[in-house]
Amino acid sequence: MRIGRHYGLSGHDLWDSFAQSSVEFEAERINRTEQRSASPARVAMFTGLNKNEVVSRLAQQGLAAKNYARRAQVLSEILNAWHTQQGYAAVYDLAREIPFDDERGRASFVALCDQIAPEFVPQALLDDLFESSCIERLEGGYLRPVTRAYVLPPGDVARLDRMGKVLLNFSEAFATSLVGDSGRFASFSERTLITDFALSNPGAAIFNSEVRIRGTKLLTDLDSWLSTQAPRVSAEEGPRFGCGLYVFEDIASVGRARIEVEEEPDEISSDSSAGAVNEEFVLDVLNHPLSKLEG
Repeated sequence: MRIGRHYGLSGHDLWDSFAQSSVEFEAERINRTEQRSASPARVAMFTGLNKNEVVSRLAQQGLAAKNYARRAQVLSEILNAWHTQQGYAAVYDLAREIPFDDERGRASFVALCDQIAPEFVPQALLDDLFESSCIERLEGGYLRPVTRAYVLPPGDVARLDRMGKVLLNFSEAFATSLVGDSGRFASFSERTLITDFALSNPGAAIFNSEVRIRGTKLLTDLDSWLSTQAPRVSAEEGPRFGCGLYVFEDIASVGRARIEVEEEPDEISSDSSAGAVNEEFVLDVLNHPLSKLEG
């Protein structure tokens, strides 16, 4: 709700998003747990929506979000390849400086984009990377990334979609760890750090910066390790796994602030009984004359 209000979404928009998410969740649950296709009638039964609406929502499920998510995924893959692929990566996983295009067929940004995502326009992807401050332009028109991880701009639709996926993955991982799953690995690691004392606003910014610096290094190290472990740990099909580092405000331990509700005064009648306290009236139905049948 808070995010919706921040971006000017109406109650109808939030309800529409919730309804779409409910339809997709139930359809995926039926596919996964019942091992069969999800019929609109069955999804409607679990979501409380009518069948026609379910049919419509299943047809349009996540199209816009998937387009934004695909763009973010492509940008992330470009930066990763820039740091790891031969011709683009230097020693110690450092990225080389490359031109935007090279007519001689050498390593270039256009060649990298054509290799990873030929359906996208390289100039548009370059603009996205500049907007997110992930690359810099050097003298002579050469390009060089300043980070290996793609950072979505604040307010970007893909950023909202990504955080939605984070929350979904977290809740699903928690549920799987809690109830177990005999068909797959379900003992997920969980480590949490909470400050022993309250932080000021500058203190929270310093803490967040330290987590970002150390966390980025840790995730980069894990990513490099994974790239060398694929032959040993990969499978032809099945789920993918991941980990994340997030800074949060510890609301769960402290609790939310008490909601203050303004009480409206009771209406006072103008008759003589105003101000009198009404005594509770109890009707004994069994002894009431109307309850007795005449013989």
